[in-house]
Formats: sequence, structure tokens, C-alpha cells
Amino acid sequence: MSLALMACAALVACKDNGGDGGAKNPYNADITTPANCYIVAPGSVTRFVANIGNTAEKAQFATAELTWQDAQGLITKVEGQAANGAVVVTTAAGAQGNALVSVKDADGKVVWSYHVWVTNYNPETDALTMSFSKTIDEVTTDYSFTMMDRHLGAMGTEGEAAHGLHYNWGRPTPLFAAAATDGSGYKALFDMEGDTVKVALQAPVEDVANCVTTAIANPTTQYNGGSECNFSWLSRDYAKTAECDDMWGGVSSTQTKYDPCPAGWRVAPYNAYRFADSSITPVFEWEKVYKDGEVANGNFLGINVKANGKSYYFPAAGESGPNGKWGSGIGTTWPNGKVWSCVSDGANCRAWAMTMTPSSVSHAGGTTYSYALPVRCVKL
Repeated sequence: MSLALMACAALVACKDNGGDGGAKNPYNADITTPANCYIVAPGSVTRFVANIGNTAEKAQFATAELTWQDAQGLITKVEGQAANGAVVVTTAAGAQGNALVSVKDADGKVVWSYHVWVTNYNPETDALTMSFSKTIDEVTTDYSFTMMDRHLGAMGTEGEAAHGLHYNWGRPTPLFAAAATDGSGYKALFDMEGDTVKVALQAPVEDVANCVTTAIANPTTQYNGGSECNFSWLSRDYAKTAECDDMWGGVSSTQTKYDPCPAGWRVAPYNAYRFADSSITPVFEWEKVYKDGEVANGNFLGINVKANGKSYYFPAAGESGPNGKWGSGIGTTWPNGKVWSCVSDGANCRAWAMTMTPSSVSHAGGTTYSYALPVRCVKL
């Protein structure tokens, strides 16, 4: 069993009774703690609970199927166990990547979807730990965070492998996989047959409750809300959008049912990105990273944050805007490295994102919900 499986509290090893006359358990692991993201080992048969996010509510479904995978042949089989409230996924040996698995009702409507992160990565290993203080108006606040060393869905910590997946703010599952380092945009997604799956764009209904329901039922659609509310997919009504401030735990500081992180983790608050803030104590050491050492806009690759005796890379992974077009990736005239925080500014139809460019780094830049950006997780 991989280190990722052994270390994750959500994974419970199955007993093999074959030696004492019992039936051999067909699963390498059972994941019994519900979440929207499940870490699964390559070359394994894994069963996970199919709940509504991290809640105790079981998804009421009839079938389960692969919606997309970012590497052909990554997922070799998906089995829905509706009676048990579970899904079984089989992964190819030696392959790593990301997949989206959806459970559907008898009419074929998506009830819920789950990000399957196929990797040998152990989130507990080499995590970025940080403790610091910030004084505002003579009031000092202490902060302490343990952050994953990579974006959610990333296959590594360097280059294109570090880019991870992209999400609309507040949605529980990713829209697409990492962009190419040359700024060319979206990485290809595939169905079980190897055909490409495209991310669509369409404006949702106006009512905020129906917006969320519609997004759950259509996990490959990057929604916007038109110009009335700065292209927010959640609503065209500022007051209704403000009701959604805790979708990723920005108010409650918990993992919510819409949180896209694995069990035991949650989307980072913007205070976790204060490593570029020169007014905290102690101050973090960090540096901008450029391709081939050339200090020019198009060669900007991101930043390295130094802590725990090593460097942690935050890539300029680019973004997908409310118009569904890719922009600001590495190799463009102005690469950026926005990363969502869990904190929302609903009154202004936006959320806060760590934002870095060739000229600046900010722990909290306002970005409308309909942008698709990477996510970083911190421990609960």
C-alpha cells in the first residue's frame, strides 16, 4: 500500500480472509470518511462512500460513471454500488492523474460528483508549516497553518506538474486539469473510451439556489452570471450572492459540503498566504522564479516560499475567465498565479485569491466567482 493510503485517516485497510477460509476482499482500500476529493493509489481497486460532500447524507443514485480523466487509461473501471452507497474505482498500474466520477439517478441526471486524485502523494509529507503574528491597529493575531506542498490535483511540485486543477469558487469539484507551461491553455480531458471531453460555458438561472443545483448537475460547465453581478456564477443578485459566503468555510473555518479538499483538509483562508506580507512576524523568505533566469514578464513562472528548510513552489498557472477563455498563463505577456482562498466577499460578488504577477504578490486580491483558479488545502 502507498504512503498516501497509509497516512490518510480516511482510508481503512480491508482484511484479507483468504488464508483462513474466508472470501478474499476485492478492495485494496475502503475510504469511509466522506469528502469531495478522494486520494487513490495507482494500480488499485478502491471503494469510497458516495455522500453529499462531507455530510452524512447519502447520495441517492442509480449508476456511477467516469465523467473525465486527464490521462487516457487512468481509470479502467467505475462501479456504482447504490445499495451500499458507495463507488468502486479501478486505476491503472503506474499511472497518475485526476478523474471526475459522477453518480446519477435513474433518469441520468448527475446527483453528485467526486474528484479522484490518483497519486502516490502523501499530503502529510513535506507540508508547508507556518506560524506568524500580524498586528493591525495595535491588535496582534497569531496564525498557524499546515498547507499542502502542491495545488489540489497536482502531480508534482515543479513545472507543469505543479499546476493542479482549476475550480469556480464555491464549487465542490474541478472543471479541468492543469494548463501547459507554454500558456496554450487547457489540458485535454478524456472519457473512458479515450474521446475528449470539453468544458462548456453557459449562463445559469438567476436564482441562487437553482444556480448551485444546476452546477452540481452539470460538472463540466463553467458558469457565469452575466454582467449584472461581475460575472458571478452564483447569482445576478448581490444580496443573494452574499448568502453564499460560507460555501468553502470562509465564515465557519470548517470543511463544508462544497469544499473540494480531501477529508481532514480545507481550502486555505487568505491569511495562509501572508508569506509575502513584510509586516508579519517572523517574515518569510521568498523569491520570484523566472525561466532560465531571465527577468522578463513572459518568463515569470511563479514564486518559491522558503520554510522548513526547503522551498515551496507556487506556479503562475494562469486562469480561465468568465467568458470561458484561457488567459494569463506562463509564456503570456503578463503571467499570473492566482490561487483561491475560502474567504468570500459576497457583497461584491467576488472571493479573495492569493495573486502574484511579475511585479507584485498579494495574499488577497478580489476575483469574481466565475474565474477558474487552482486551490491549495490546509489541515483542519
